Amino acid sequence: MPETVAATLCLALREGTDRAMAMGFPEDAARDLVLGRLKMELAIAFAIFTEGKFSDGALLAIDRAKSDVFQSGWLDRVFPGIPQSVGLRISARHENVACSRKAAPRNGASPVVDILDGS
Repeated sequence: MPETVAATLCLALREGTDRAMAMGFPEDAARDLVLGRLKMELAIAFAIFTEGKFSDGALLAIDRAKSDVFQSGWLDRVFPGIPQSVGLRISARHENVACSRKAAPRNGASPVVDILDGS
């Protein structure tokens, strides 16, 4: 799943950022904006930052872009019937690894922010 969905979406983020730069958006500003906002957007999307919510403008942009970025039914095509037993094995393995790696986020920060900061 990380490569199928997460890495694919990361490369799509890069392609979108490259397109903005090709249209004249300054390179440093484009990267800073995408990477800076991504931390908060991930925390909101994964309900890690429970007090956070997307702004009305962000929700409008998401609604307008989603059908252009994603084809209808993409989840069914990307995950066309992974056997439940595989999912259960992955879940059990993840729980064992997660239990052995748990650490408190620094300064009360979100784990997503810590991960993206490389700490």
